[in-house]
Amino acid sequence: DLSEPLVEDNNDQQQKTPMLMENLILSWAQEPAHGGFFMLKPNHDDYLRALEIIHNTEVLGLDQPWPHFDEVLGFGHKIDPSDPWESNYGMLPRQIKSTNWTWHGSFADQGFLYHWVKYVKKNVSIINGPRIDNYFTTPDQTNAEGELILQKRSRKDAPLTPYSAMYGKRYVQGHGRDAP
Repeated sequence: DLSEPLVEDNNDQQQKTPMLMENLILSWAQEPAHGGFFMLKPNHDDYLRALEIIHNTEVLGLDQPWPHFDEVLGFGHKIDPSDPWESNYGMLPRQIKSTNWTWHGSFADQGFLYHWVKYVKKNVSIINGPRIDNYFTTPDQTNAEGELILQKRSRKDAPLTPYSAMYGKRYVQGHGRDAP
């Protein structure tokens, strides 16, 4: 089961980390979040907070040039060069990394999803090609301002492999979908 904790050895200390976090997004060809495939933990207070973030972003966007969106700050977070967004083109080796909010749909659902799960909720699994990247916080890891520090753990043992039935062995090996 993907949501059940797995036991891992972390500095001689047993720590349980689920395979998937409570929120899930899928990176896509050229964007870190696909607006058509995601899972969010439902919560009424989160809904109200999301509406507030979207409203504030739209108000600030009125002073911005078209598309009336701050391509550096996005929905309220400047992406740090030490933690760029990433996308893998399916299972192929083409990878994109960036720190701006200029990908397709960054000012709409895809940008908001990425901002919400990674920088507001700080609890997400991002399926990125064959890899699952888990972002989370722990109460003992804070910065100088007392804010929780986002941590990342990549799972290379994820159940998504180049040989998963949905991709097909020939396609992943770079021979094309119609290869003999």
